[in-house]
Amino acid sequence: MRTSIDIIGRVADRAAIDDWLDDGGSRVATLRGPGGVGKTTLAALLARERNAPFVELDVCTTVDDVLSALGDLLALPTAHRDRPSIDAALANVELLVLDNAEHLVAAIAALIDDLPSSITTQFLVTSQLSQTCSAPGCTAGSPSAIARCCTTISRSRRWRRPTS
Repeated sequence: MRTSIDIIGRVADRAAIDDWLDDGGSRVATLRGPGGVGKTTLAALLARERNAPFVELDVCTTVDDVLSALGDLLALPTAHRDRPSIDAALANVELLVLDNAEHLVAAIAALIDDLPSSITTQFLVTSQLSQTCSAPGCTAGSPSAIARCCTTISRSRRWRRPTS
């Protein structure tokens, strides 16, 4: 995993993510951009600093795979990796980082949308630009179920947060 020295020049990026997390107004933010621009680095750094679970989704292909990965990360016994058990475990998680979600849009959307309203977990999701978002004010473009708040890291490595 990279160290904080790898994010030199990304102070504004970090501030934008920290503002979103501290504001608490949106359950989901998506760091989007082409491969190699630093989405995972920023997300991993935040996960370390905030002691948040970090789930690598690149090997997951189904909703069950995502639930299994979450069960592993949350140290749930194999017999308790059903949806109600995952939801109960997430009740104690302030932030969950989901890395490489571009191929699991529907699964991640279902995971988040089906959470009971009493669970206040925030989700920071990384995804390559193949996803698009229809959130109000989103600069990314067309429909996607995954993001309520969408942020984009561009090729120039600058953070753009849509205005409402």
